[in-house]
Amino acid sequence: MKERVWVRVEQVFYIAKKSRSALCVQTHDSFQEAPTTWLKDIAPVFEAQMTCCRLRHPAGLPCDREKLVVCMLGLFFDLLSRDKQGMMSDGAREVKEIFEAQKERIFPKTFEYTQTDGTSLKDKELFGDLVQRMEKYVAGMDTDQLLVLKRSSSGLTSQFSSEELVIPVPNASPVDSRESPAPAATNNSAEPVNPLDNAVPVDATLRVTL
Repeated sequence: MKERVWVRVEQVFYIAKKSRSALCVQTHDSFQEAPTTWLKDIAPVFEAQMTCCRLRHPAGLPCDREKLVVCMLGLFFDLLSRDKQGMMSDGAREVKEIFEAQKERIFPKTFEYTQTDGTSLKDKELFGDLVQRMEKYVAGMDTDQLLVLKRSSSGLTSQFSSEELVIPVPNASPVDSRESPAPAATNNSAEPVNPLDNAVPVDATLRVTL
């Protein structure tokens, strides 16, 4: 129940939406509320077992860790914005506290990518500095701006609310983006500019319902 990465992710998101007391553990002889240490154990989702890693990423397929970056980043953004708006549930508060206490483990900057020939890329970028940039972005927003963020219809649309989150999905790592710095963001309207839009190329959006 704790060993597989996708199982951990499901449980962390469930606790963030509900509470740890709503998560129950069934064994051969009992069915009871998850123990108090459960969330602390499962929150470092990237340390769990992954089939892709066991198979050494055949044909150079991406690691499941890379697929989870946007999901975990989106969840953390939602927790930060809820906290700033004073809209935290017990579960959301508990997850946020664990995230901040174990930030380096839960949002690793790099990871080891094992290849089919047995060699490894030991410092392949995962989150890079995305978490720090996002925290700075949220800290600079007021509560009204966090409720709804919109860009022009010709560009990226980002909306954040207490129930749903739509965030940009990067198509390049921060390292790639830093090699060709984007020009400073300009905005002639009253709408806020997301610094991540110009810092990281975007080709999709992700919708997370919490």
